[in-house]
Amino acid sequence: MSSEDQFDYVIVGAGAAGCVLASRLTEDESSTVVQLEAGPDNKHLYLRIPAGFTKIVGSPKFAWRFQTEPTESLGGRTIGLTQGRVVGGGTSINGMVAVRGQREDYESWAREGAEGWNYAGVLPYFRKLEKMRDASSEVRGNTGEFEIATATLRNPACDAFIEAAAAAGVPKHADYNGEDQESVCYTQQAIKGRFRVSSATSFLSKARKRPNYRLVTEARADKILFEGKRAVGVRYRLPDGSVRTVRARREVILSGGAINTPRLLQISGIGPADWVRALGVDVVADLPVGRNLRDHYLIVMKAKAEGFPSINRIAKGPALWGQIGLWLLNRPSILTMGPAYVSYFIKSNPSLPVPDIQGMFTPGSYRSREGGRSFDDYLGMACGIWQHRPYSVGEVKAQSTDISVQPLIRPNYLADERDHPVVIAAMKFARKMFESPQMAKFKPIETAPGPEVQTDQEWLDYAREVGSTAYHPMGTARIGRVGDPAAVLDPMLRVQGVEGLRVADSSVMPTMPSGNLAVPSMMIGEKGADLIRGRTIPNA
Repeated sequence: MSSEDQFDYVIVGAGAAGCVLASRLTEDESSTVVQLEAGPDNKHLYLRIPAGFTKIVGSPKFAWRFQTEPTESLGGRTIGLTQGRVVGGGTSINGMVAVRGQREDYESWAREGAEGWNYAGVLPYFRKLEKMRDASSEVRGNTGEFEIATATLRNPACDAFIEAAAAAGVPKHADYNGEDQESVCYTQQAIKGRFRVSSATSFLSKARKRPNYRLVTEARADKILFEGKRAVGVRYRLPDGSVRTVRARREVILSGGAINTPRLLQISGIGPADWVRALGVDVVADLPVGRNLRDHYLIVMKAKAEGFPSINRIAKGPALWGQIGLWLLNRPSILTMGPAYVSYFIKSNPSLPVPDIQGMFTPGSYRSREGGRSFDDYLGMACGIWQHRPYSVGEVKAQSTDISVQPLIRPNYLADERDHPVVIAAMKFARKMFESPQMAKFKPIETAPGPEVQTDQEWLDYAREVGSTAYHPMGTARIGRVGDPAAVLDPMLRVQGVEGLRVADSSVMPTMPSGNLAVPSMMIGEKGADLIRGRTIPNA
């Protein structure tokens, strides 16, 4: 590209939603699209091997290695909040878990002012994007580009865990993305054969072949350009230090995620007026950009056990070469798996209408989650749990117009006391599973937190001491009714108070979905593309 080019649409970010947007907008041959991605292309082999996430999730080459501010509710700890910085975004480096969320999630979006984003309004887009080969319900899609399959690798510890949960009253059915999420089953993964499926491999491959599409990698956007109140382009920087601009004849669309999108808006003049002025930037629009941050707070419990094929052992030495051989033969192998072998969705209180806890069981255990992973030196198993819809809310605030300076990130995990009984119930359920008759054959001995933790206060202290992030930030540029002082966008994803600027990523979510955010973010890309083009799929 030259120092200044023009396209109809400028998309900032090639992540979960951005890749879908690029694919759909370039279907119109009369429209030209340029996409700016801060990271490299998704060519590395570890980005295609499912288990490769253990090698790259903390790599600065492929990820933004953000850090939260010291969190008072966690005793002053900081948390590493890694986000994808590569073509495909988080879908290129995540755990591949495919969860849509519940019907009620999207009904709540509509109640929050996101007209047209209720369950009937989003279901056609979920169905359009997905290809679930063993779909068992009419609400699932089986002709889309994004391949989803139930994990095929079986493990006796996983089978026993499923039976233990079922004995405790959790429905044992295989489609938590159907009408009823409450369940325990092997996890649905973004996978095709032996390879990871990402938003890039599913959608961007089509756009790359079209003459009306241009992808610019390692291009760090640092300013949205305005003429009056209209967004007309983006300024970006390349690794060699050069600064370039690209102009948008129609619209600029931000798809940088719930951390980078609000930062770019703020340093470009859109945000709380006092925050923007503190950056030395003229205020273009006084909006609550960066507010409403929520994230899933992940707590891991571990047990030492015996008599089952633990990943801790088979991921090392000669056994690992055997697993590599199985992968090369396109047979079930630990290389085809993310961290969640079994997924379960439960209620912290039986009186609740829908689950408020998500858990994942794996026949393995790790020493660390930051900057890579190393296995415990014993045969281990683990449960990771989080609260679906946390009350604790935080913020993202740019500290400088220099994009090399990290923004201030305050998720305020566990700050709201209403979250405490939910996470305590989640941990107690995991212990109940370890101690169940169905798991007894493996003789599990809880190592984290350990049997000495008994009271609710001790459980809460453990959660505060060891919990981390599930890497699911959202809500920092939320949709709402026009004129709602808490909303940044209108239901058409347009930034209020300006023209020619939209957002399509997890930051638009008014409330937290009940599950991982990759698939809902792609849905936002699907629906967003239709809103931009003036097309809609009829409600289901």
